[in-house]
Order: sequence, then C-alpha cells, then structure tokens
Amino acid sequence: MKLTAFLFATFVLYIVVQADRGSLPSFLAAYREIPYGDTLGHFFLIGTLAFLVNASILTTDVSLLGRPFFKGSLVVCAVVFLEELSQIGLENRTFSLLDLAADLCGICLADRLLRLWRSRS
Repeated sequence: MKLTAFLFATFVLYIVVQADRGSLPSFLAAYREIPYGDTLGHFFLIGTLAFLVNASILTTDVSLLGRPFFKGSLVVCAVVFLEELSQIGLENRTFSLLDLAADLCGICLADRLLRLWRSRS
C-alpha cells in the first residue's frame, strides 16, 4: 500500500507541476470539457491521495473541532492548502476557494471511508 500511495502522490505532483507550467498533457486537460471538471478532479484526486496516505501508514487520531481525524488527513490538508495558496503568485494558475473546498471535502470523505473500512475489518 505504501508503494501505491507513493506512486499516486508522484502522479498528483506531476499534475501540479504541469499545471504550474501551463502545459497539462491533453489526457489531463480533458477535464475542461466536463462541467465542474476541475472541482471534481480536486475532490477525487485529493480524496484518493488522503485515503491512500492514511491506509498506508499506521495512523493515529487528532481531535479537530471536536471530531477525530487521521494525522495523514491533516498532513494532506496542510500540503493542499499551501499548494492552493501558492497559486496566487503563479501566472498559469488561479487560487480558488471552490477547489480548496473540494479538496477538503475529498479529504474528509476519505477519512470517514477509511474509518468505516477499518471498523468492518
């Protein structure tokens, strides 16, 4: 599972770097043809990343706003927040609260799904 998480994180990093350069490959740029494709991409990519990171490491809970979250979810959340914030200074990118909200929703859903999966195992 650790290799899967590493490879997926590398893929997400590749997407970020290519988007920062303004040169997404055509198979990735196809999201523009789907209504809310960018927002859905954020939700699924970052949610999947959070799920894989948490599933691949022994995670412990951290209480935030009275709710438990895996540490891995909070790490992914922090990295995603900083990456989205960095877009303010980039010519080819645009900071978006909607994208950030989609990232956070994906992370929260991944956290809850992993808890459900682990409780049934």
